[in-house]
Amino acid sequence: GIKQIQIEVNNEVQNVKVTVTKYDVKPANVTKEKTGRIYKYLQVETENLSESLKKATVTIQVEKNWTSENGVEKENVSMSKFDNTTKEWKDLTTTYSSEDNNFYYYNVELTSFSYFAISEKSSVSGEETTSGATTASEKRNLIWLWILIGVVVVVSIVWFAVKRRNIS
Repeated sequence: GIKQIQIEVNNEVQNVKVTVTKYDVKPANVTKEKTGRIYKYLQVETENLSESLKKATVTIQVEKNWTSENGVEKENVSMSKFDNTTKEWKDLTTTYSSEDNNFYYYNVELTSFSYFAISEKSSVSGEETTSGATTASEKRNLIWLWILIGVVVVVSIVWFAVKRRNIS
């Protein structure tokens, strides 16, 4: 899951240790399931770094076979961080960077380490709907509504014209 971690520090550090643990299922210490299709769960722990960490850029890799078998487009892969305080998963900005024959590669910037999930992005349409934006499906429904209103108006005009002509 993780190909590389680049660490930037605020001041000089020594004896830094970074440990990455991979899980095939949700780790026991994580209290909430991540929704969607999960590629991997990870835990990144550090020693002698937390006070000095400015940022870390993590390069993750996702097997192309996994995306095709699970119907996940390469643009819809995301890394999420488990927040121990809120007990919620937070999607991180995950930027596609490159690919080779077997993997897609993505970059993610972090300011702290915890449990992570590499998965499909959370539902975009749900976020758009709650923010007031209109999804493509809603736009299609609105077009059909306007067409229906137009037909009803034209039929009404013709009906009134015919009725008026019959009265005269």
